[in-house]
Amino acid sequence: MLTRIPRAISIFFVLLFALLACNLPSGISTTPLPPSDLVGTAVAETQAAQTVIAIQVAGTWAALHGTPSPATMQSPSLTPDSIFTETASLTPSATATQQKSWEANKLAFFTGRDGNTEIYLMNTDGSNQTRLTVNPAYDGFPSWSPDGQKIVFESDRDGNDEIYVMNTDGSNQTRLTNNDATDIFPAWSADGQKIAFQSNRDGNPEIYVMNTDGSTQINLTNNLADERRPAWSPDGQKIAFQSDREGKFDIYVMNTDGGAQTRLTDNSAIDIFPAWSPDGQKIAFFSNREGNFDIYVMNADGSNQIRLTDNPAYDGFPAWSPDGQKIAFLSDRDGMSEIYLMNPDGSAQTRLTNDEWLDGDSCPAWSP
Repeated sequence: MLTRIPRAISIFFVLLFALLACNLPSGISTTPLPPSDLVGTAVAETQAAQTVIAIQVAGTWAALHGTPSPATMQSPSLTPDSIFTETASLTPSATATQQKSWEANKLAFFTGRDGNTEIYLMNTDGSNQTRLTVNPAYDGFPSWSPDGQKIVFESDRDGNDEIYVMNTDGSNQTRLTNNDATDIFPAWSADGQKIAFQSNRDGNPEIYVMNTDGSTQINLTNNLADERRPAWSPDGQKIAFQSDREGKFDIYVMNTDGGAQTRLTDNSAIDIFPAWSPDGQKIAFFSNREGNFDIYVMNADGSNQIRLTDNPAYDGFPAWSPDGQKIAFLSDRDGMSEIYLMNPDGSAQTRLTNDEWLDGDSCPAWSP
């Protein structure tokens, strides 16, 4: 009986406190204010039976493995703070749930501004551009691990193109593949357990997958065509890629074991470099179907293909922000290869980098 009295009293005061809280004057808020200060920050592919296609920016060649360059595809001109969601509760143990917007992410990219191609990191407003790799070799095509702790990339620092991984501050750079072939275009799976990549070790470019430590490397596509640039779906169930098995590059999708390979685009133009939206409902890519390379978007089944950029410049290499609110991309519309941002409908196209070096900036990749 004595043990029940204090408990009854405590319940009474909890109810009294709740009643008083519901009748606070209108000028007093019980919801904590959100923090206001939490805003964060291609090389020659040497293949005996394969054509290396490079991107030329103001007369300088930067190899971009299988991607037609502006020089080879000239055509006539065609007419604040992070968001935070606060969860209010009467219990002292309640914690605020934070959901950051695209502005709080980072963008990795590669650039030739230092005389050779290196990987850099910057804020999504273009500020705080920081070099991550420092060596005389080519380092390119970064891809983030889903936990944001690692970046996988390609490099020819050991004599041929191989896949490497490093911490996001550039430390602990480690080689994952080791053979005489060209291993490029790494892409991390959504669950962080696998890395897909492109290799010509069997005589032609194919899509492979391996564990994140470089073990168990498996060919997924297994045919005589040129298969490139794998991209994992956000649910980890599919891999999109580009293939010329029908005579020119189109976008395909397959299961992660290589099964059910399905063509998504089918026209006389070149369609390349698929990039999934974070909800898995859309795939962005770039194409020269209107005469010059522009960025397009389609449903994940290949339907409803829509053009997002429309100018006589070279626009390519789209990358969705993790919240789906922005697409970063490359463009040479201002004379050199630079990184831009736009909304998913193609509006509000904004330049982020302003690199005066002819080799320019290329291939943005968002942090998780």
